[in-house]
Amino acid sequence: MNFFIYKLFFLFALFFTIPKIYNAQSVSTSERNVTKIAEGVYAIQHPDAPNGFPQGNTTVVIGKEKVLVVDACYFPSSAKEDLEQIQKWTDKPVAYLVNTHWHLDHNNGNYVYKDAFPEIKIISHPATKELIATKNKEGVISFLNKYETMKKQTETGKDSDGKLIDQKELESTKQYVESRIEVYNQFKQIKLTPPNTDITNEMKIDLGDRKVEIKFLGKGNTEGDIVVYLPEEKIIAAGDLVVSPVPYGFGSHPSEWEKTLRKIYDMDVDIIIPGHGRVLKDKTYLQKIIEVINLVVESTKQEIIKYGHTSGIPLTQTTIENIQNAIDWTEFRKYFSQGIKENEGFFDNSIRGGLVRAAVHEAEGK
Repeated sequence: MNFFIYKLFFLFALFFTIPKIYNAQSVSTSERNVTKIAEGVYAIQHPDAPNGFPQGNTTVVIGKEKVLVVDACYFPSSAKEDLEQIQKWTDKPVAYLVNTHWHLDHNNGNYVYKDAFPEIKIISHPATKELIATKNKEGVISFLNKYETMKKQTETGKDSDGKLIDQKELESTKQYVESRIEVYNQFKQIKLTPPNTDITNEMKIDLGDRKVEIKFLGKGNTEGDIVVYLPEEKIIAAGDLVVSPVPYGFGSHPSEWEKTLRKIYDMDVDIIIPGHGRVLKDKTYLQKIIEVINLVVESTKQEIIKYGHTSGIPLTQTTIENIQNAIDWTEFRKYFSQGIKENEGFFDNSIRGGLVRAAVHEAEGK
C-alpha cells in the first residue's frame, strides 16, 4: 500500500472511530465563536486568556420584552464584546444575568451588565453568591498583588527582602510577567459584583413570549450549580455541570454530580449548551459523563470496603493510586480525548486525577 492510499485509509478510519458528538475539538479555544441555536437564542464561545485560563461560554436568550444572559466571562473585554453583540441583535434590555456557578471565568464580567443595566437581576444559588463575594475577591486581589510584586522584582532584580535574584529565577519571573500582562490589565478593571437574586429550587421567567426556567437540580461541579432551561425549544444551558470535550472533575461532588446529570438526562432536552466547548445536539456525551462518574464513585466505594475505611478516617494517597490503577481508563480516555494529545493530558489531570481525588474526599466527608 503506497503512502497516499495509507494516509487516506488512516484518515477515513480516524473519522469513523471518533465519537459522532461533533467534530474533534481541543480543550483549548483560540477564537470567539457565535452559534445561533434557535431564533433569538445564541451560544458564544470565547478564546482562552493568554495565560491559558479558559473563558466560560455565554448563552443569550432574547424575548419580545427582555433579554436573559447566562454567564459573564473571565475577561471584562469579552463581556463587553458580548454586550455589544446583543445590542446589535435587539434593543430590548438585559433584565437577567444568570451565574451558573462561582468560578470567575463565568462572572468576572458581571459589572459590565450591571453598569449598562442598573436594575438587572443577577441570579445564582446562595452558595455561589457567597463564594463570588469571598473566594473570587480573594483570587483577583491575590493575582494583582502577585503580579505587581513580580513586576517590581524584574525592574529591581531584587526580592522582597532586598536580596539579588539569581539570573535563572529572574528570567522565569520576567516570562511570567510578560505572559500575563493582558490578564493583569483586565483584572485591574474588575469591579466585584456578586449576584443580587437567590434561587434555591426553581424560578420561572417570561421574557415576553419566551418562557425560561432556572433550576437548581443538585450539586455537581460546585455546590451551587444551576441550569437554564427553555422548555419550548428543549434547550438547556448547563454551566460546568457539562463541559466538552473533557469534563471538569476538579473539586467536584461526584456522587451528587451523577444524580444531577441524571436529572438533566431525564428532562425533555434536545440541545445542551455546555459551560465550555461546542454545543451538544443530543445526550450521547452527557451519558458518557454519567458513566465515567459512576465508574469512579463505585470504584471508590469498593476500595473503601476492601480496606475497611470508615467515614472520618483519612484515605491516603495510596488509596487514590489504588483506585486510579484499578480502573481501565482506555475506553473513556479515547472517547473524551478524540485522539488529541492535549485532551489526553487534560483527561489524565481532570478525570483520572481530579475526579478520583474528589470522590475520595467526598468519601472522607470533606
